[in-house]
Amino acid sequence: MTVHMLYSVRLMGCVVLCSLGLTAPGHAQRPTRVLWVQQSDLPKGKVPASLAHYEPFGFMPDYGAKQISVAPKTPLARLAPDARPAPRGTCLEYLFRLRKAEEFLIAAHIPRGGAPGTRPGLDVSKLLVLAKEGEMIVLKFSARRRADSKARVIFGVGGLRAGEHVDDIETVITAGDEPIELTADWQEFEIPIVDDDGEPFHPKSVISPFRVEVKEQHNRAPCTVRVYVKDIRFEVVRAKAKPKE
Repeated sequence: MTVHMLYSVRLMGCVVLCSLGLTAPGHAQRPTRVLWVQQSDLPKGKVPASLAHYEPFGFMPDYGAKQISVAPKTPLARLAPDARPAPRGTCLEYLFRLRKAEEFLIAAHIPRGGAPGTRPGLDVSKLLVLAKEGEMIVLKFSARRRADSKARVIFGVGGLRAGEHVDDIETVITAGDEPIELTADWQEFEIPIVDDDGEPFHPKSVISPFRVEVKEQHNRAPCTVRVYVKDIRFEVVRAKAKPKE
């Protein structure tokens, strides 16, 4: 499916770290409220509804439909064939085929069952039961590359503003210093959901909760960039108090 998207971008710091489901309160640093977009090891019983709301098939630009493929349920055991015990669960496998100079490719999560802008996103702030003050939302996920290749990518959230239903996150918030050079080991990343002034922002309509972008200027076409991503989720954390002036 070819998808036309209107994006603008803003860069935020990304921290590399060593449902709709709600997890029980525990350790002070453990998240108490989580909304899942992709979960590698699904819990037994009822699957969180948020997992079925989005799909990773919003491709951009027009030629992306022929140069991007996404396998949403690649077994983790395939990436670690010698591991014992074998890892459980699945991950997203992205394949980007850059063919010529100055190309870029984007694969974005969008609401399932229609073109971007035709179906509503989730009210993330309401589902996470956010307090008015003192709490913020962070998008977290883990990513890696194939062991025998290189991958320089840009991760982001929001910014889809075409159609009847649009992102409350008006400009794409990207992760870290662009681009991120992935390793062959899983790394966890986070993107704080903040406004242009760096203040915590509580979006009600999230149309594109996650996206992966690759650019030829970072990856030397012609080439194939393979990226693996798992455990995409929004978490509620305590907002850091600003120092008094």
